[in-house]
Amino acid sequence: MSSKMKMMPNKAVLDGDILAYKAAYWADYEGIEDLPSRITHDIKEWTPPDTKDIIIAKSCSRSDNFRRKVWSKYKANREEKAPPASLDYVWELLGDKYTICSIPHIEADDILGMAASSGKAVSVTIDKDLRNVPGWQWNPNYEDFPIYVSEEQADIFFTKQLVTGDPTDGIPGLPNKGEAFFDKHIQPFSWINDRVWEIWWAYEEMGYDMDYFLSQARSVRILRHEEYDKETGDITLWNLPDRYEDV
Repeated sequence: MSSKMKMMPNKAVLDGDILAYKAAYWADYEGIEDLPSRITHDIKEWTPPDTKDIIIAKSCSRSDNFRRKVWSKYKANREEKAPPASLDYVWELLGDKYTICSIPHIEADDILGMAASSGKAVSVTIDKDLRNVPGWQWNPNYEDFPIYVSEEQADIFFTKQLVTGDPTDGIPGLPNKGEAFFDKHIQPFSWINDRVWEIWWAYEEMGYDMDYFLSQARSVRILRHEEYDKETGDITLWNLPDRYEDV
């Protein structure tokens, strides 16, 4: 890994979805008079040291998300919950002061994932799912400073999620096989190809086909920079690698 990749960038991409919802719910109860100062405070709390450029990531609409095409139940459990009334105003205020990045068909998580894995920015969020991509990241709720997530660490997190799924997002993964199963049967394999093949065989043994397996993998995986073409807008969906090829 190059020293350039390890050097912490002075650009930060912040999870605007979480910031906006948090501020909007606060405004719904407290009123909008102090909302601008509240947003400024929250952004400051989420800005890494020595940052010179801030980008706010915003998700596409839930129905437009590419994951809906690979797993129709993705975040369907959230459909009935109405967004906070002040949400549009919060985004308006954010757009007045900061650059908003929104890309068709992908979520804020993917924008963060591509930024971190490219080595060009620190990605800031309290969402643990981002740990399945490599690069500089910061969870300001639990960490004093940004950390560097290696590709090996990211791959371990991704394969663990391929087993456990993500119930919060309506992704079941491999039913009745949680972290204990992963730690005992999957974690000991040092190479990611071995891990994903062992997981696929576990899915197959439980009666699931390849389409189901891929739907779970593609739903939990956060896009890395090489998996999205900025020129064409094409997304490279994850596939089970050939047994002895690099992922």
